[in-house]
Amino acid sequence: MNDLVDALELRTLLESHGFRAASSNFEDLYSTLAADPSHRGLCRKLEETVEDYFACMQLPDEPTLYDHLILSLRSKDCVATFNWDPLLFQASQRNYQKAPSPQLIFLHGNTAVGYCHRDKVKGPRTSVCRRCGEAFLRSRLFYPVTQQDYSSDPSINAEWRGMKSVMQAAYMVTIFGYSAPRTDEEAIRLLKEGWGPTEKRNLEQMDFIDIKSEDEIAANWKDFIHTHHYGVVSDFYLSCLFNYPRRTCEAFWSAVMEMRPFPEFPLPRDVGFEELWKWVDTLARVEGGKT
Repeated sequence: MNDLVDALELRTLLESHGFRAASSNFEDLYSTLAADPSHRGLCRKLEETVEDYFACMQLPDEPTLYDHLILSLRSKDCVATFNWDPLLFQASQRNYQKAPSPQLIFLHGNTAVGYCHRDKVKGPRTSVCRRCGEAFLRSRLFYPVTQQDYSSDPSINAEWRGMKSVMQAAYMVTIFGYSAPRTDEEAIRLLKEGWGPTEKRNLEQMDFIDIKSEDEIAANWKDFIHTHHYGVVSDFYLSCLFNYPRRTCEAFWSAVMEMRPFPEFPLPRDVGFEELWKWVDTLARVEGGKT
C-alpha cells in the first residue's frame, strides 16, 4: 500500500480530478476519498486501475514462496488473505492435483476468483458453476475504508463467516506480514469475534512472520496472544510451516505438550516442481487415512 500510488502512476489521475495526494499510502488516500461523496467517480476509476493492475500478475514457471506455502499445508488447513492479486490462487491451482491443498479465503475479494450467488460457491473467475452451469460473477474487491460493511456483499460475507469458523477451531495461527489495517476496524472486530477471549486460548499458538520487532508485533496483537504463546521469525523459510510442513501442529504439540521435539524436515527449497511434488507426496499419501 505504501507505494501503490506511484507504482500505478495514479498521481496524474488524482490531479486531473483536482485532488493532490498528501500521502503516497493508498490505504490512507482511498479512505479519505471514499468518505467524500463528491469523489465517487474518482474512486471508481481508481478501483478499475487497481483491479486491472493486479489481475495481470502471473507467477513464474518455477516454484515460488507461494507454492511452498500451499504445499506446507493440508486440506484441514486454511489460508485467509486480504490480497487482491491472483498469485496465491494460481499457486493453489497448479499444486492441488499433486497434494491436497488448504482452503483459501479471500476476505477482500480477489481478481482470480468468481462466485455463483445462486449456489453459493466460488471458483476460477473465467469458469462456470458446476451446479447450475452459469458463468461465475467477478469477485467484488473491497477497498480500505474506516467503516467497512462486509455484510453488504453475499460472497464476502460468506468468506468472513468461514474465517470466523476457522479461527474458532484453530490450534495454530500464523500471521504472515499482516499488521492489521489501521483503517479497517471491522476486520479486527470480526477476527476478535472468531478468536474469542485470549484467556480461553491457553493451548493455542500464534506465530508471526514479519520484519517488525517482536515488541511491536506483541503490542499490535496483544488482544490475540495468550501470555507467552507466540513466536516471531522474519522469514517464511525460518517458520514452523516451512520446517515442519504438513505436520506443523503435530510437531508443535509434541515439542510443547509431550516434550518430544521433532527434528526439522524442511521442504526442499531450491528444486523444481517434479522433485518438490515427489518429496511432498511422501507426506501427502499417508494423510486422511491413505496409505
